[in-house]
Amino acid sequence: MTHLTTTPMTHPAFAQARWHDARWTHKAVMGLFPTPLPDNGTGPRATSRILYRTEPDVAGGRILIQSDIPPVVDGVRTRPMDDVFVRYRPGGTVALLLHANTVRTINRTRDDGNVRTHRARVPDTLLNGWLKDRLEGAATLHGHIDTSPLERALGPRRRGRQQIITIYRATATITNPTRLIDLCTAGIGRNKAYGCGLLTALPTN
Repeated sequence: MTHLTTTPMTHPAFAQARWHDARWTHKAVMGLFPTPLPDNGTGPRATSRILYRTEPDVAGGRILIQSDIPPVVDGVRTRPMDDVFVRYRPGGTVALLLHANTVRTINRTRDDGNVRTHRARVPDTLLNGWLKDRLEGAATLHGHIDTSPLERALGPRRRGRQQIITIYRATATITNPTRLIDLCTAGIGRNKAYGCGLLTALPTN
């Protein structure tokens, strides 16, 4: 069963409150769970499909945590996501919210024949296509897609720069409920350990 937990950012477990530090946030969120967590070889977070998103401007500041195993701390509210997933049906409409690390891999062949690989942020003109591609087979985007940047350090800074996260807000029509559930539980894109990839898809009808 998949659980969704709402945790205030003022919770005593976050007393140090270094929300600008993605590594600290990851450690703080993982500290809410029982130990040891199961590990099938992909790591405890991935094994229990733990995804989270910080929302400092909502309800006085909160963290949404989605996981197969619920956190074991007082002062948080947990509910089963099955109540939402059961409402998915072909042709139904959902409101989407996603904080994504929108990057692409670029390969360049050097003069010596060696291939240099690096990742770069997807250009603004291609952001809608990035999300459309990842929802293929699950839902079809329609209407206006709102995208806005959010600067945050994701792990070690590269060349002293922040990496930019894209916040997506959109609506979509469900084409395959099972595939959409898979995307919601597995997450979308990179840096899931650092607060990216949690797709919220709430039915609107």
